[in-house]
Amino acid sequence: MLVRSGLRSIRLIGPRPVPVNFYDYYLQNIPNYNRRHEIRPGITGLAQVRQGYTTTLDEERMKFKYDLFYIRSLSLKLDLAILLQSVNAVNKN
Repeated sequence: MLVRSGLRSIRLIGPRPVPVNFYDYYLQNIPNYNRRHEIRPGITGLAQVRQGYTTTLDEERMKFKYDLFYIRSLSLKLDLAILLQSVNAVNKN
């Protein structure tokens, strides 16, 4: 039952969850960062296929721009494009 409730709180496509130890720092240093929570987090997302993992605040700012674009542009077509890019990225590695 715990697995089911966890799966209901996450989408296939959407902004990836941020590690708890970084969240407060990003919230204080990136304007409107809390907007990432307008939709449920996802297993993969536009920021992951375009930006990948981040190690600097500037990289996280760029990743956030991709997340905002995704939130503003939600569509089945965009989700399918992200899913295809995610599959391609996995196959390359």
